[in-house]
Amino acid sequence: TFTNALVTEVGMPALDARSKDAAKMTLKFKPELTRKVPTQGGKVAIPIDAKRQKQWLPANFRLKINGLEASSSRVNKIEALTIKQKVTENAVGEMRDYEQEPTSVEVPNLVFTLAESHAKPLYDWHEDFVIKGNNAQDKEKGGTLEYLASDLKTVLFTLTFKNLGCFKVAPDKMEAGAEGVRRIKAEMYMEDVRFSSSPSATFGK
Repeated sequence: TFTNALVTEVGMPALDARSKDAAKMTLKFKPELTRKVPTQGGKVAIPIDAKRQKQWLPANFRLKINGLEASSSRVNKIEALTIKQKVTENAVGEMRDYEQEPTSVEVPNLVFTLAESHAKPLYDWHEDFVIKGNNAQDKEKGGTLEYLASDLKTVLFTLTFKNLGCFKVAPDKMEAGAEGVRRIKAEMYMEDVRFSSSPSATFGK
């Protein structure tokens, strides 16, 4: 058994428009106290509707960056996003134990690739934001990443990004002699991210 656990990490999977694997979210907890207790044996039954669970695939997503809709709608891959909550221990003398207190939140960068043919708005923003130095807070952007069901209409989860700033745009690596679509990779910092889910994200029976 454990008590007073804090969520220390939420990991959202990498997204790929060509993937057919099941998508998985990762959660990590840090409890204040854990104890072993005797049990009566048996198995824990967790009913899962397999058909509904298959709704969530890494290929089904929709990225929108305000002012860059023409580019963000053409994204084919997004790297995994992991949000971490740092925790500090607060010693309590009388209890001779430690309390856990949440401190700062570590927010990841948004990294994605898209076809070079649709990257001009992104290049233009990068040139203005980085090269010309017009990177005040009012030049940062907001956006959303929606994780969709298999019908590509139902939204399961949404990440809302605030204060995005593009700091790198470069051609994505290609194997020598490959005849694929030329792509570019963009990297953006974000100052805040919020997670929300819809009733459609309940996969149990």
